[in-house]
Amino acid sequence: MKLPDKYGIRLNTENHRKVSSQAVSSIDYSVKEKIIEIKFKEEARIFHYLNVKRNEWNKMMGLAEKKKGLGVYINQVFKKPYNDDYRDYYELIGISEPVDI
Repeated sequence: MKLPDKYGIRLNTENHRKVSSQAVSSIDYSVKEKIIEIKFKEEARIFHYLNVKRNEWNKMMGLAEKKKGLGVYINQVFKKPYNDDYRDYYELIGISEPVDI
């Protein structure tokens, strides 16, 4: 379910990774809060997805290392359920200029 946009702070954990993907520039994961942050290349939009399991993060890391299938996985597991009650998410806005960590 889409939650109201937040003017928030990026996760910036030790899990932050730049990835080689056509659609995604970086991903990050907070183990404690179970939030995944995905920065899409299109317009440098950043989304936080809630209640993400560690195995989902591990799957993303494996696909990122292979440089194959990350976008498909994100579409199936994170973006597809936008209209479902499967996963809550919000867009992290308020960053005036793109910031690369």
